[in-house]
Amino acid sequence: MNTHWRDNVGFLWDRPAVRVTRTTAVSMITGSAMGLAWEAEEFDTDSMWNAGGSASDKELLHVNTAGVYLVQLQFGWAANTAGDRHAQIKHSTGGTVAYWTYPPPSGGAVTAFCNLSCLYRAAAGTSFLIETFQDSGSNLNTVAPLSFSACWQAKF
Repeated sequence: MNTHWRDNVGFLWDRPAVRVTRTTAVSMITGSAMGLAWEAEEFDTDSMWNAGGSASDKELLHVNTAGVYLVQLQFGWAANTAGDRHAQIKHSTGGTVAYWTYPPPSGGAVTAFCNLSCLYRAAAGTSFLIETFQDSGSNLNTVAPLSFSACWQAKF
């Protein structure tokens, strides 16, 4: 008999989850892979983002509870007629979890919006980060607002 059923069910109501945002545009250097530093958290139920950390730490979402996570990135690139746009969700050992690419638009400048998500099995101690790349020939701004989130889905 499970005498702690209330605690087990209660975990589902407050499962590990985080959503961080950025409300200002970032100027992305052409031809260079760049990370995104986040400015604020909307919620964080498991200390997954370090608001007081270094600039590079503000790029990371840290997994403290092992499990399967739904990881999502939402942002846009400013309109431009040249070059490819790329974004990827990576984990701390350098592997790519999910990848998005947008070829040069034909017929005029188009704002490219990225909505990238995936399920990923993560051990405690794993971190997620975003890496972007564009090769338009000049610096290109992101379109605010931007968001990055991770939500625990299942135990493994």
